[in-house]
Amino acid sequence: MISFALKYSKAFIGAVIGFAAFTAPFATVTSAASPDAAAARPEPSSSSAAAAVFQRFQQLLRNPSDLAKARAYAINHIREVDQKQATLMTLHLENAQLAYLPKLKKQLMDDAIQQELSASVLEIEYNLDSMIKMVKNAKTRALLQEVKSKGYQLWSSEGVYYPVMHYSGYKQFRSYVNKDIAVYIDLKAAEYDQPSFSDGALLLPWDQLLERALAYESFAKQYPKSSRAEAIRRHPLFSRIFFGSSNTPVYDYSQETNKTVISPDVRNAYEKAVAKGPKDSELLSKIGRLLTLLDQTNNEFTPEIERFLEQSVNG
Repeated sequence: MISFALKYSKAFIGAVIGFAAFTAPFATVTSAASPDAAAARPEPSSSSAAAAVFQRFQQLLRNPSDLAKARAYAINHIREVDQKQATLMTLHLENAQLAYLPKLKKQLMDDAIQQELSASVLEIEYNLDSMIKMVKNAKTRALLQEVKSKGYQLWSSEGVYYPVMHYSGYKQFRSYVNKDIAVYIDLKAAEYDQPSFSDGALLLPWDQLLERALAYESFAKQYPKSSRAEAIRRHPLFSRIFFGSSNTPVYDYSQETNKTVISPDVRNAYEKAVAKGPKDSELLSKIGRLLTLLDQTNNEFTPEIERFLEQSVNG
């Protein structure tokens, strides 16, 4: 039982994720979305002109070295295409950025580059633009400029600097795309703006973490045919709700009782969510069944609780 946090936290170490807190508890996805994107978007160019813009964007996107040009082209010309084309441009840009991210991360993992980045942060406020001006090595500066121009941001975890998707930058596309993707952008941008976990520790209260998971669940339910629905359904936040992270586990060992028990803060957040959240939520239904089992074990993490989590969450 003592090794619970180590056993389950390994699956969740990786890119930092999170959502910004929503203003209303357990808000549905519709409340997070803006007015209908189609009603707000400007009139596109003629169909032939729009097709030419779309084709040019796709040509640029085919070559990874032109990713910065493709992104800049999308920013400058997305208003000239129709809603379907704008949606595809936005999704294809995200796909291309995600595909290029591992290569950029590998380049940044160079020991000399990491040392220079660490040294520059000691002298300035941690900011990508400031770091570009501060670093002295031309290779490092060019790499940081590539991070920026291709639409990424630089984050740090446990002293290591790495690129991440800059989803707040996608907000400039949201008035041109289909409504499901506009909502998707809202969720991903909020996740970028205020991560829920960093360095293996929870950065937000558990009730806010549950709100974010419920917003994801609402998106997948409201837009089941969206091209991003499956990615949302498989989001690791759903597992973190039940297992926590390496430095903020859901269950912890108590030396007083010699038992591994659920954190009181987590239990309180569970109970509040079940009482006030949407009654048709599959996530809250699982939490409700878990609370019933915990009542029977006096909040102790037992083999029965472990089996339930394996079957209901990891199954």
